[in-house]
Amino acid sequence: MRNGPAGQGGIWMIRSLLLMLAASLALSLPAAPLLAQYIYVDVDGDSVCTANDVLPMGNDTVWVWLDTNHDATGNEVSCPTGEALTMSGYVVNLLLGSFAQGAHVSDPVNVGTWVNRMPTFTVDAGQFSYYAAGQWVRVGFSSPEPPAHVPPGRYLLGGLPIEMPHAECNVARVLSGAEVGSPERTGFTSLCAGNDGDFKMSLSVDFEGTCDVTSGCLGVKPTTWGNIKSRYR
Repeated sequence: MRNGPAGQGGIWMIRSLLLMLAASLALSLPAAPLLAQYIYVDVDGDSVCTANDVLPMGNDTVWVWLDTNHDATGNEVSCPTGEALTMSGYVVNLLLGSFAQGAHVSDPVNVGTWVNRMPTFTVDAGQFSYYAAGQWVRVGFSSPEPPAHVPPGRYLLGGLPIEMPHAECNVARVLSGAEVGSPERTGFTSLCAGNDGDFKMSLSVDFEGTCDVTSGCLGVKPTTWGNIKSRYR
């Protein structure tokens, strides 16, 4: 082995090439979703998602909140591309389940009309609902053109009146869209370009922060939601 300056120069060149290759690979990989924005479900009306949020049998309302510039722990986050984390519209995909004790397939949940709580978002994208082992509902509202952005912060997007057929084993989850085969991603339009440059901060693409409501009967959850995800991919 050569130990002189020429040999050291060869080692330096190899190291440089390896560093360049590693940098190239890093740039070619898709950006990982961040634990940034936080979208969550509230049922008991205290504006937060906790173990106290349970869905009994009968009528209730599932409220959906979004924090555009804080994560689930309350830490402030910034846009990965440098712009402000404003919002000019939103899309939410909700999946609702109501299980009889020990059942692996949810019975249909009666849903009402989404109540939009963003007063400047007056353009209704329509409400879509479909049942297959769980009630999937997609809603969306945006501001008129040209888009009027609200500042970064925490907002009550709206609520969905529901009627659960069972007394326990009730679930309300915000899903990404891809998880239920929806063509519209859960998330919000923003001045922030985001990971894929579409100016939409999307669940499972730009962030992962969610909190769901599950009222007992945890044993049915993995099997049931796994089947739903497989069916809609």
